[in-house]
Amino acid sequence: MKPIKNPQKFISLLKSEKNLTIRYKKKDGTSRNMKCTLDFDQIPKQFHPKSLDMKKIRILSSKYGIVHVFDTDKKGWRSVIVDRIEWIKTPSGEKTTVDITRSKMKEFGAKLWDKIKSWFKR
Repeated sequence: MKPIKNPQKFISLLKSEKNLTIRYKKKDGTSRNMKCTLDFDQIPKQFHPKSLDMKKIRILSSKYGIVHVFDTDKKGWRSVIVDRIEWIKTPSGEKTTVDITRSKMKEFGAKLWDKIKSWFKR
């Protein structure tokens, strides 16, 4: 799998693959592997967002490069900074890197947020 350079492809992969393992560098410099998803069929109902603040999501993602994912092991939402992701592994074992900078997240803009918003229209 080629490195992911497009924010929309990254978000779509998180949604379509159901469960991914992401290795990322934490703030303290240590690395962590996390099994995560954005597939609401995999997220227990009690953890579904009660409301959606698209303005907040847009600011966090475009300004800081933060993407929120659901940690399936720890059963909670986590914030991941895209330029700290070392690799992503799919359930089939395929690994790829993520080459998306914060400026690329900002540049991508509205298309990404429209895609995220559409997932909540059930």
